Parts: sequence; C-alpha cells; structure tokens
Amino acid sequence: MTGFEIILDKVAVLGLLTLIGFIAYKIKLVPPEVKTGIEKLVFNLTLPVFIFTTISGFEYSGELLHNGLLVFVLSYAFLALQYGLGWITSRAFRLDRKKCCAQFAYNIRECGISGLPTY
Repeated sequence: MTGFEIILDKVAVLGLLTLIGFIAYKIKLVPPEVKTGIEKLVFNLTLPVFIFTTISGFEYSGELLHNGLLVFVLSYAFLALQYGLGWITSRAFRLDRKKCCAQFAYNIRECGISGLPTY
C-alpha cells in the first residue's frame, strides 16, 4: 500500500466511526452527559494514538524527509507573505486597530485540516 492508500484507509474508518457516533447521538442512544465524556476520550486519547500509529507505519527515506522539510518551510514562508499582505492592505484601507484581524483572516482561511496552507 502506498502512503495515500494507508491514510485513506485510516480516514475512512475514522469517518465511519464518526458517522455511527452521530447516528447514535441523534437517535438518543447516547445521552448528552456520556457524549461529552466520549468526545474527550476520542479527541484527547484515541486521535493522537491514531495519528502516531499511522505515521509509524510509513517507510522513511531521504526524499520523504526532504519533501516534508520543503513543505514545512514553504508553508511558513507563505503564511509570512499572507501576513505581510494583510498588514499592507489593512494599512491601505486605514482599518482601525480592532479591525486589523483581517491580517489573520488571510492566513487562517488558507489553513486546511492538516494545519498547512492548502493552495
């Protein structure tokens, strides 16, 4: 299996479990008090373990390390560029200090679920 197929398999299982949990909550099989505990368990324990086991299943190479580093560096370079554009446009439109959150809106809207800019 390629890396993409491994991730797709894991995400499909996670999506199916999420769907089952959603249906169980909607038909009132799971009360709201229990739902809160399950959410904490899933997001604080199960999800980090899931991510760790997925990453540990990859075969690492120099090319993978190089590409990962390149993505990391370019992501922050583009975030810095977007922050700069936000700063320039907020000054050009003479936004007051409280409305300067537009600087961050340019950055945040581009960040996908992976935490990296999705171009």
